[in-house]
Amino acid sequence: MSLNDKCRNLAKLLCLLLLLFPISSLTVAGQGPKAGGASKSISKDAGPKAGGASKKDRKPEPKPVLSDLVIRTTPGDCEVYINNNLFGRSGAEGSITVPNLPRGTHLISIRRDGYHELTDRVTLNEPRVERSFTLQEILLSLTIRTLPPQADVLIDGTRHGQSDETGQIIVKDLKPGNHRVRVQRNSYIAREQIFDLRANNSLLEVKLERDPAWVLAERVDRALSSGALINPPGNNAFELYWQLFQMKPNHPEIPRLQIILFDHFEARAQAILEQANRSWHRMSPNEFSEARNLFESLLKIRPGDKRLRARQYYWEAQFLYREFELARTKSQRDEKLAQARREAEQAIGMDPTWAPAYALFALTRWIGGDQEGALRELRRSIELSPRFALPYYLISLIYFDPRDKRKLNAAIEAAQKAIELDTKFAAPYVTLGLAKSAKGDHAGGLRDCQRAVEIDPHSAYAYFGLGNIYSKQKDYVKAEESLSKAIAMNPDNLEFDNEAARKLLQEAQKRTKKRK
Repeated sequence: MSLNDKCRNLAKLLCLLLLLFPISSLTVAGQGPKAGGASKSISKDAGPKAGGASKKDRKPEPKPVLSDLVIRTTPGDCEVYINNNLFGRSGAEGSITVPNLPRGTHLISIRRDGYHELTDRVTLNEPRVERSFTLQEILLSLTIRTLPPQADVLIDGTRHGQSDETGQIIVKDLKPGNHRVRVQRNSYIAREQIFDLRANNSLLEVKLERDPAWVLAERVDRALSSGALINPPGNNAFELYWQLFQMKPNHPEIPRLQIILFDHFEARAQAILEQANRSWHRMSPNEFSEARNLFESLLKIRPGDKRLRARQYYWEAQFLYREFELARTKSQRDEKLAQARREAEQAIGMDPTWAPAYALFALTRWIGGDQEGALRELRRSIELSPRFALPYYLISLIYFDPRDKRKLNAAIEAAQKAIELDTKFAAPYVTLGLAKSAKGDHAGGLRDCQRAVEIDPHSAYAYFGLGNIYSKQKDYVKAEESLSKAIAMNPDNLEFDNEAARKLLQEAQKRTKKRK
């Protein structure tokens, strides 16, 4: 700075001081100057005392100028610092007033946990100054590791994706603090927990356990694949399904398993029904038990299905008819036959359009001595299902009477119709052969019975027919062989009357001995 500049600055400073502290003018004592001249004396009070101006003439020092500062924060409840000193908090509404701050510039700092600190300088040059501050949140990343991998991750109810093949997922831009973390995967039990996310706490490991309901569903599938529908006990498809249904009836796999089980059971049940229609006499107790279990299982899957209920009644009637044939006393036989008739009637009541129920009901009526009633039911069965072979076979049995050619012709006609409808049905061939033989056509009768043996080598009735016709042909060696086999294959006396077969056998044996 040059000397001239320094001088100018000193002059400016001197003028400022003179403005702040002015020098009072001198005052002459008395009325003023005498006429014609100046006063000769000066009053003692005319000027300031040595050392400065009088107290009367000195101006007071100016008071400092103050301002009110209104601070608004987003979010609320922030700490407010003025020139690095904590003044207070902005409160829930996000506002605080700082009164009586000197004019000028002040350093303002706003702080809150979870947010970046915000600092700014505010100049106060008015009585009231307002300033707003918006803090930016501190966001963190959360690393989650799941076992098993590829599990869905939800945070505070929002899905953030799926863990990768290694089981890891990184979720970014999360606020510090507590978060509700849910990890889930199909066939596992979901886990949900509160995690306190901090800069030094950002890793969460979650292990899921298998859901017992899903384990059961998988066991049902394995049992179905192996063909274990209702056996072995405790580890078959239906029992496992039923455990699942009782454990969790709204499990998402229930509808799918119901359809698969129903289809498997119905196919198996249909096969058993077809077997029963062709050869119910030879069905074992285990097969009857399996059938009953199948229909019970089907009804558990579809409890309101009348069609299934009809088949359950039908099968119960079949079982009771078998019990009737096995019974030893007349009272037992009468009781079982009456029960079988009632069950068959209930089957018709549940499904009046199902032909097999009428056929079985007709059988119980015929055996009970009501031939005309049986024929009416069989005709109704044929009306409902013209392609159903069983009623024609039963008609051939009803009309079979060696003493009545008209009935024999009706029996032959009915047996031929049954064979036409079901070429794999062995029994009508036997009835047809016996009817032909009764009319004298032994060769034709033998051909039909031999055909029955070809279709069903295990048919005792077919061998009985052969033995009967061989006896009529007086071929007693073959008759003895056939009848012995028939009796051995009919231990429960279900396919025909063993007593009649024994009489024929004894006669054949006598004839054979005589020839020797």
